[in-house]
Amino acid sequence: MSEGGITPASAAEKLFISSARQAASLAPDDADAMLARGYERAQAWDWKEARSAFGRALELDPTSAWAVFRLSGLEVALGNFDLGVALGKRAAEADPFMTGDTYPMALAYAGRFDEAMAVARAGLAVDSLSIPNCWWCVVVWVSAARGDVAGTRLAQSRVAPLRGPAQAAYYDGIALAKAGRVAEARTVLDSARAAYARKDVNEVRIAGIYTALGQSDSALIWLGKGVDRRALSTGMATSPLLIPLRSDPRYLALLKRIGLR
Repeated sequence: MSEGGITPASAAEKLFISSARQAASLAPDDADAMLARGYERAQAWDWKEARSAFGRALELDPTSAWAVFRLSGLEVALGNFDLGVALGKRAAEADPFMTGDTYPMALAYAGRFDEAMAVARAGLAVDSLSIPNCWWCVVVWVSAARGDVAGTRLAQSRVAPLRGPAQAAYYDGIALAKAGRVAEARTVLDSARAAYARKDVNEVRIAGIYTALGQSDSALIWLGKGVDRRALSTGMATSPLLIPLRSDPRYLALLKRIGLR
């Protein structure tokens, strides 16, 4: 038995991989088994097989909001924004209470900020305290991308009691940098780096602040740490927050390492 009765992350991951593979082998016509297989393949950065498995899950169960949700995120990561947005809308329609925020986040990644904010605001009008649908997370993200410091901070304060204080923290560093408030952005960056040492923030948020500050070298170092740790989300490839890095060969090399280019 593991210490405290909790399975270590590495052991849990191995168990999940084994279980997902076994499920797919024993029940190839089961949508849930294909979903598990797709998620396992995505964790392994095998995007072609992940897409195939998620697509198969959707064929088996056309009403599966989770299959559409996963496909939407993957298509957005691959740069297929129109398809990702269409799938995000479908996920929202399939289960508006669990995967409704898939749609505005896909819009945000596609750079359609006004539409993303409108959908998120409509969601907030229905249920501002929703935990599965993090409408406020969308507002945080779009506000930061626009350099709207007040909007970012307000939304962060709403996310904290719903998702935990670390969920949306440090996006104000990006907003501050974009607003030209460099000294304040650097203060937030220092806090984010300290939080990283406590494992309270991931590499991409720190890289986002560095990118907004125009410090591409540091941003790429942090993204490289995330790749080395296999901890970055697929959004690394297409996030508008990282647009200034897209022409840098080092960034493209990182994307190639994770199979997204």
